[in-house]
Amino acid sequence: MRVQKLPNPGKAHGTELSVVIEGQWTHYRAYLLRYLRQIAVITPYAQFAFRHVTADGAPGVAMTFARRTDVMPTPPQQVRRAGLWPGLQRSARGAEMSEDQVEWLR
Repeated sequence: MRVQKLPNPGKAHGTELSVVIEGQWTHYRAYLLRYLRQIAVITPYAQFAFRHVTADGAPGVAMTFARRTDVMPTPPQQVRRAGLWPGLQRSARGAEMSEDQVEWLR
C-alpha cells in the first residue's frame, strides 16, 4: 500500500481510494455498482464519486452519488450489551474458565 500526502490549497477534505481490479470487469461491474448504490443509501450524509479507467487509459464508467442530507445523525448512546443466553452463562461458569473470561462473556 502506498500513502501520499498531496498539497491541498483549496482545503478540500475527504478520502480518495484507488483500487486495481483484475478479472472480467464486464461481469463484475454490475455487482460493484450495486454495492456502491447500497453504500450511498445507508450513508446519506456522504458523497461518493466512482470513476473507472480502463487499462489503456480510456475513460470508462463515472458515477456520482450525491449527499442526500446535511444533517448528521446523533452519536449513539452507550448502552449495556445484552446478556448471553442464561444456559450458556451457567455452562461457562461450570467450565474451567478464569473469572476474567466469565466476566467478558457477561
